[in-house]
Amino acid sequence: MSTWGSGLWDNDATVDVVGTLVKISPAKETMPLLASWGLRLWFGQADAKAFAKGIERKSAELIKLPKPLFQELVGLAQRPTEYARRNSRPAEHTAILGSTCDGYFVAPLFELPEVKGVIENRAEELSVLLDKFFAGSPKPEALYKNKLAALGVLLSFTRIGIFVAPARADAWLAGFDRMMEGAEGDFFKAFAPRVRPLFTLIKAKR
Repeated sequence: MSTWGSGLWDNDATVDVVGTLVKISPAKETMPLLASWGLRLWFGQADAKAFAKGIERKSAELIKLPKPLFQELVGLAQRPTEYARRNSRPAEHTAILGSTCDGYFVAPLFELPEVKGVIENRAEELSVLLDKFFAGSPKPEALYKNKLAALGVLLSFTRIGIFVAPARADAWLAGFDRMMEGAEGDFFKAFAPRVRPLFTLIKAKR
C-alpha cells in the first residue's frame, strides 16, 4: 500500500476498504435501498449515472418522500455528472482523513428516521470491529492494512448525529496511544497528532 500524506485515508487502498465498510446489503425495501444509495454517494462509491437510473426506476415510490429530498434526488437524476463532482467533507474532517472517499452528501436523506436507523446499525457493527482491534495489542503496521479505516467512517457519521459512547471512544484512544508508542519514522510522527483529535470528535457529549 502506498501513501501520499499523513491523513487516516491518505493511501491507495482506502477506496476499496471504505467501500466495503459502508456497503449495505441489497434490499428491495425503499429505506434500506435509500441508505445504500446515500452512503455510496456520500463516500464517493457511486457511479452517478447508474445512481440516476436507479432513482428513475423507483420514482413512483420516491415521490412519497418529503418534498426537499424528492427534489434533490430528481436533480441528481437529471444532472448526474454535476453531482458527481461535488465534495462535501467539512474541513475539520479533511484535516484528519485527507481528501479520499469524499462525495456528495444528500442531507435530507439522512434526516429520515428509517434511513438513519440503518446507518446506526452499521455504526454499531463498525464499533464492534474496533472494540476487538483495540482490545488486543495493535501494532503500528496495522495502519498499512487499513485497520483504522472504520474510524473515518464513524467520524463522518457524526454529521448525521451518530456518535460513540464516551467510554468506548476513550478505550479506543488508549489503544491508539499504545499502538503509537512503538511507532518510529517520520510518517508516524506526523500521523499520530493528525489523527488523535478524531477520538474527541466522535465522542458523544455527556
